[in-house]
Amino acid sequence: MKINNKLLCALTLVAAAFFLNGCSSGNDNGDNSTDDGNTTPVTIKLTDTPIGYASLGTSYTTSGTPVTVTTKAELLSAVSNGGVIIIDGMIDMSEGKLWDSGSNSMSTAPTAMDTFVKSVSTSGTYTSYADWVDKYTAACAENTEDGDSTAPSGAAHSSLYSDLWKLNKAYGNLIKITLNSNTTLVGKNENSGIRGGSIQISGKSNIQIRNLIIQDPCDPFPHHEVSTSNSVYKASDGYNAQWDGINIQGSSSNIWIDHCTFEDTLTLAKTTNTTKEKWQIFDGLCDMKSSSTNITVSNCHFKNHDKTMLIGSSDTDGDNSKRFVSLIGNYFENCGQRLPMVRNSTIHVLNNYYVTSGSPYSSQSCVNARKNAIVYAENNYFDSGCKYSFNTASSDTTPLLHLSGNAGSKASSTSLASGVSTDTVLFSTLNKYSYTPKSSSDAKTYVTANAGAGCTLGE
Repeated sequence: MKINNKLLCALTLVAAAFFLNGCSSGNDNGDNSTDDGNTTPVTIKLTDTPIGYASLGTSYTTSGTPVTVTTKAELLSAVSNGGVIIIDGMIDMSEGKLWDSGSNSMSTAPTAMDTFVKSVSTSGTYTSYADWVDKYTAACAENTEDGDSTAPSGAAHSSLYSDLWKLNKAYGNLIKITLNSNTTLVGKNENSGIRGGSIQISGKSNIQIRNLIIQDPCDPFPHHEVSTSNSVYKASDGYNAQWDGINIQGSSSNIWIDHCTFEDTLTLAKTTNTTKEKWQIFDGLCDMKSSSTNITVSNCHFKNHDKTMLIGSSDTDGDNSKRFVSLIGNYFENCGQRLPMVRNSTIHVLNNYYVTSGSPYSSQSCVNARKNAIVYAENNYFDSGCKYSFNTASSDTTPLLHLSGNAGSKASSTSLASGVSTDTVLFSTLNKYSYTPKSSSDAKTYVTANAGAGCTLGE
């Protein structure tokens, strides 16, 4: 582990605060503002303060000596202690088990993945990853439910249920990065981040994740699921994954995720059995559930992913008077759905840009408001390729949508249940935090130029 004293000295001399301008120069008025400024890249600083809901109810500062890490072992050691951690370069959490970018052939896998399968399976039951896939998919029928410990009426576990979860949990233990409270995790430059990892935040507070590439959070051992109606099997839901890029749960609070790039580089595949179902190895890029609150995701770039961001894992998860999330200045590019999907939460969706073009995933919806969601959406831009800017479940009238200043060719393409309440009330009426929104067109220009990783920690 390396202590970067030169960088520390430079960073501690910086006193200017960081606002919604992120990696671009702009004002210094201390009000979470989003003034236009210009797009000349500048450095980010460890003295920057959170914006949006993440700024409320905390006085967290990035104290202590920053630790620079370049390997998985150094990273895991550093996060166990918390504090300021600077990632220099890309760290492969899978240890060479993932396919190269642009591929995902189930007929072949890296040698390290084949070795992993053989070492975890008992008595050499599976000789390779491809062998596992062939045998597991052959053991699954359309009514196979391997996601729950108890299968619903009309469904059943596969004969390889136990082997599946042995492999899945072993792989999860390999890739998880578990953060403690009072941790700042930041990328040193435009080429810094993690591949194949899953950042876990459970019951922790005062965490910042900034300027990181978070690539291919992957579950090579997805489980077969079914959909149900009144706890009775209804239809197959295919093979579904877990292990999100960032998973926030428990009583976590005051989490700031800023200027990160979340992306898939692996392609989809179909199973080789007769159902030809989707072998889905990706879950969410950034999910929030349980009693987590005061979370801000700002200036991030989400691209080439399907189920992108989930806020509330079920109709009974969370409380819209307690779970608060800000989504500010993010770029959702070629993402299929859940931008976000939100239940039982109050969220501020400000100055985000949505576009789909040439994606491997067809657009289903952008902001998907579900049970008891309260959405304040201001001055967002919904561009070509987006199917619905806002949608709700067909029979759910509980969401409240406060929509103001949204623009773009798809802004008016909505699919809302009859009876869903909509109005133009602004988030500012809540008096939670101050902000000055850009116009929707200025937001589009700003976000495409500035969102995502690529800032530098300058001296």
